[in-house]
Amino acid sequence: MFSSNALGRHMSRIMRPITAGIRTRPRNFTPMVQTSDISECDSEEVVRKETIGSVNTQIRDKNHGRLFAIVSLRSHQHKVTDEDLLMIQGDIGAPVGKKIILNKLLLIGSQDFTLIGRPLLPRDLARVEATVVEKAPSETKVRLDFIRRNNHLRYKFANNIHTTIRINRISFINELEKTDDLAGFDGNNALVENLPS
Repeated sequence: MFSSNALGRHMSRIMRPITAGIRTRPRNFTPMVQTSDISECDSEEVVRKETIGSVNTQIRDKNHGRLFAIVSLRSHQHKVTDEDLLMIQGDIGAPVGKKIILNKLLLIGSQDFTLIGRPLLPRDLARVEATVVEKAPSETKVRLDFIRRNNHLRYKFANNIHTTIRINRISFINELEKTDDLAGFDGNNALVENLPS
């Protein structure tokens, strides 16, 4: 009977395929590489202009359909669309019933196109309007502090505020290439902005 150690030592020689040591091509072999130039039917600039033109046409005519957006709120990203209810942990600083604008848009899209920010979209390209619906405490969380042999036993109860907002509308403000903030990063650090009444 073989021991597992002795069998394991020689297993690599037994299980190696026979063709592992056979060379299938000569030593001085150089692979064939396609050297002919691939002709491009359109340059990148032409394709870019056509794409931006078709997206601008959809934005101008408002025939893009239902929009969705990815919004950054309190360091969390949420995918939202019209009439969505969104529950956020913590207080966002606006009273119940207040209309707000969510500034930090990472992405906005429809069925035909998607605009991706680097890391954020410009503020004057699109907007997400929302209304604060409810501020309610979360369920009670119980924490037990216990230190053995010290007669220390404490129960601690915690409730956090959860804010519920309703997404009213996702809309475009300007067409592409007509925004002032082309970098997409400057001035996009505000969480919410009050909507003018």
